[in-house]
Amino acid sequence: MTTRVRVETLEIPAAALGAPSVLPDVGDGVAAPYATDERFGYGRVPNLFPYLHQDGYGRELRPTPFRAVVLENRHLTAVVLPELGGRIWSLRDRARDVDLVYRNGAVQLGNLALRNAWFAGGIEYNIGTRGHSPLTCSPLHAATVVDDGGEPSVRLWEYERQREVVFQIDLWLPSDSPVLLAHVRIVNPGDDTVPMYWWTNAAVPQTPETRVLCPARTALTSDYTGALRQVPVDRPEERLTWPAAAARAADYFFETDPDADRYWIVSADARGNGLALLSTAPLRGRKLFCWGTEAGGERWQEWLSPFGGRYGEIQAGLAATQYEHVPMPARSEWSWVEAYGNAALDPAIAHDPEWDAAVRHADERVAALWPAEVREEHLRRLRHRALLPPSARVVTGSGWGALERRRRLADGQPWLDETPTPFHDDTLTGEQRSWCDLLAGRPAWAPGPPLSYVRGADWERRLAGTPSTWPSELHLAVMAHARGAHAEADRHYRRSLEHAATPWALRGLARLAADAGRSGDAAALYRQALALTDDGRLVEEACRHLLRAGQPAAVLDRLCGPDIPGPRTARLRLLLCRALAAAGDLPAARRVLEDGLVLPDLHEGETTLSDLWSELFPGRPVPPAYDFRIA
Repeated sequence: MTTRVRVETLEIPAAALGAPSVLPDVGDGVAAPYATDERFGYGRVPNLFPYLHQDGYGRELRPTPFRAVVLENRHLTAVVLPELGGRIWSLRDRARDVDLVYRNGAVQLGNLALRNAWFAGGIEYNIGTRGHSPLTCSPLHAATVVDDGGEPSVRLWEYERQREVVFQIDLWLPSDSPVLLAHVRIVNPGDDTVPMYWWTNAAVPQTPETRVLCPARTALTSDYTGALRQVPVDRPEERLTWPAAAARAADYFFETDPDADRYWIVSADARGNGLALLSTAPLRGRKLFCWGTEAGGERWQEWLSPFGGRYGEIQAGLAATQYEHVPMPARSEWSWVEAYGNAALDPAIAHDPEWDAAVRHADERVAALWPAEVREEHLRRLRHRALLPPSARVVTGSGWGALERRRRLADGQPWLDETPTPFHDDTLTGEQRSWCDLLAGRPAWAPGPPLSYVRGADWERRLAGTPSTWPSELHLAVMAHARGAHAEADRHYRRSLEHAATPWALRGLARLAADAGRSGDAAALYRQALALTDDGRLVEEACRHLLRAGQPAAVLDRLCGPDIPGPRTARLRLLLCRALAAAGDLPAARRVLEDGLVLPDLHEGETTLSDLWSELFPGRPVPPAYDFRIA
């Protein structure tokens, strides 16, 4: 059977993503906690600017059509969802009739990604900075590619706005190959070295017998407070490599040989079946993540997989841990190949308590799954394929790559050869329209809150050369705020307010005041902003600060009425509950929790609900629906 690539529509129960936030991310601490070792500070970003948060979703699932690309040969069937960050939604071993990755029953969104929205399952690609990618719930550009011999593959690509690089993933399932190949290529077209981060995360089915193997004797593990400690993984009594045996959520970064000629990690079930995640250098990092079996870990599994099922994750990255970034030189290009297939281990050996025997056996099977001579041929063909132009467009990503090309060319800066990764002008949308106008020297701003933001000295220079208006001054303020220039941001926010009183500039000044410890000034500014808008996200942020400032009455004045419609209703009910408690009305506060409170965007590690329950109902056990404690 030759390789087939087809495009189809796949209907999946999914939560609607909703509109992104209109509030720019200008704060600090996007990826805390960081490990305490000083070397882990390199590359840390203070915020996700210019990305906007994707927090407009709820918990309701509806049948939703997604564009899917299916790659199939006689060994494997792979399903890719370009509209959801290029996620490999499923990978099935046809001969053994087994799913190699965890295929969730739904796209159930939760707050686990850098921009908030994330979903469990499949194989995902994370670029930029520590955490699930800013693009994990966004469409990537996707197209089929046909080589000189007529063999098809699938290409995914996009422009990453924080590191200002272009990444490309070519998925190829060669005829008669037992592995699906992913050729990853990152291009830094700029004149500056950038901190680079890449981790491929594969969710794998977790059964009581599932074991993870990797050629290492020790691992670094995190206790979710920022500290790392070394632990042995070769002690059978510890059972660290059986995810179902873990009591608590845990990360294990395997300390692999940095000079190995190949890198791998394998998951094996009771029959020895499971995903082998292999790669060439420089993708040498390997990690196991498990949720643990205590109440909080079980609750998270249920939360993310509403139709049942348990999963762990095996992962591969550029650095030894996910706390690190790797310097990527100016005008450079990196590439590597990943391979995914069934390790098909002998279950008796794979589950042998003797670690060395199990690892040796897995290493032999991995070598047979993707032999060295085949690997070299695949590398050669993939390097050639990666430079071919796309054949037929499948999904359109964002217009940010097209805008960046225009900006760089207008400013005389280098750009890349777009032959393999074209950013066509027809991808530009309303998000980029104002910035295209600015590049053309005729800035025009739509009424209402800005639809998007940009960053960088060139954009600031161009804005500063235009007539002063409330939008131009607001954008200059936000750019300065995001890069930590608070005095400059304050000046531009005030200039914006001289042109027009807007809640967005008042919000910026409130954030600056709060960061400077001027809580009373911040509260007054937030109250002015609230008088100008019913935007649920700004109401939520303002009420959070008013509570911290000891003004629960102001929160009650705002929230003791009809619910504010929109995606933040549940969070506003939580703030109402806290304000009632702070004001001394404990019976009313208790009723909010007793009536049931579901926070769609509960953050990983967040204990808000269990803490509030214990405060309002001392001595009563936390209900399972509110218990998300994992540490």
